Amino acid sequence: DKWAGDFGEKYTERCDVSADSRITIFNKIFDMIDPIDSALECGCNKGHNLEAITKDNLLMCMMGLEPNKEAIKRSNFPTDIVLGNIYDIPFIDNAFDFVFTSGVLIHIPADKLELAMSEMTRASDKYVCMIEYFSENEEGKEYRDFDDKEGVWSRDYGAIFKSRNPDMKLVTHG
Repeated sequence: DKWAGDFGEKYTERCDVSADSRITIFNKIFDMIDPIDSALECGCNKGHNLEAITKDNLLMCMMGLEPNKEAIKRSNFPTDIVLGNIYDIPFIDNAFDFVFTSGVLIHIPADKLELAMSEMTRASDKYVCMIEYFSENEEGKEYRDFDDKEGVWSRDYGAIFKSRNPDMKLVTHG
């Protein structure tokens, strides 16, 4: 709820990310995996990652999921972004080849992390990618207006994901 309201709108106002600054990392990621035709970003904000991916990679289906209406309105891709959240991804099972987050899971408390990760897995047919703050041990830090609670977590998301999905292969993590 926090990200869907004023808090998320303030984040969107100060979020000025160049899509060009993201192209290199996505090209590196896509070089490590088999070709994909579709992707979903959970928590895409204004869509700078969607833009970066579409600049160098032609995908048949590129969608975003975002809880904040204002971020969607400010996007260059408003028709490709669906209003919703990572806890209840509004797509059928295995809808996308590649489901990812970038700076989203870091804001999810431990008691909701499994739900978020399981929804990403459910919506993915091939790959799940988490571009998040890494730490071998979970470290919580205060973050802006989270009522003196931890609002950002660094974790070993790859190890957490692998422990919940032992049959899946990790391409890379860290």
